[in-house]
Amino acid sequence: SLSTGIPHSWHTVTYNLMAASLSINRMQERSEVSGAMNNVQSYRYFLDHISEGTVQVSKDGRITYCNNSFAGMIGLVPATAIGEVFDQYVWEEDRRYFKHLLQQGLHSEVRGEVSLIGKSGYVPVLIFMTSDDTENLSVIVTDLTLQKETQTTLRQTLQQLQSSHAALELSNHDVQQFASVASHDLQEPLRKIQIFSNAIIETHDSDLSPWSRQIVNKMLGSGQRMNILI
Repeated sequence: SLSTGIPHSWHTVTYNLMAASLSINRMQERSEVSGAMNNVQSYRYFLDHISEGTVQVSKDGRITYCNNSFAGMIGLVPATAIGEVFDQYVWEEDRRYFKHLLQQGLHSEVRGEVSLIGKSGYVPVLIFMTSDDTENLSVIVTDLTLQKETQTTLRQTLQQLQSSHAALELSNHDVQQFASVASHDLQEPLRKIQIFSNAIIETHDSDLSPWSRQIVNKMLGSGQRMNILI
């Protein structure tokens, strides 16, 4: 399963709050005390205003409750979504997998990624679902849009860095090739200058004036320094 940075305990807490809110009708039928009713109403209010989508799904896949966050993901209001089949809001290519999650959720806690069909396009989400005492499924829906966009940006940045690195390596190779060629081309005439300067000193040393000998020595010294630089 994909890590979303959302603690598993948070899913558990949200599920417990959903289970508590679903007992409102049963408590009303049994005429429970008003204090307990107020507590459960506050749970329902909390679920209606959290950023994650919370949905109650019957065994036949119909939505029996959803909060504002989930309804917003599919571009509806809760009253419009209730009674509809959940998988009609799931991207066609993910519906088979989603139905598999529904079947698994009747027996154990499951999670998986699907895309919902939103008002402005597809919405990638993480689905966490489990069954409750009434054999319905409690579903928590986490919008992964921001995470996916961040992953895409990071992937593009990495590709750009890899391209820049490859271009830099190619540039370095070209520079090394140029330096090698330039070094070879410069060494040959320098070698000739050194050879001829040494030949002048060896063959005409007695004929050279002090000034001429100084010039030839300067040529040899400059040649040696240039050889070191190359």
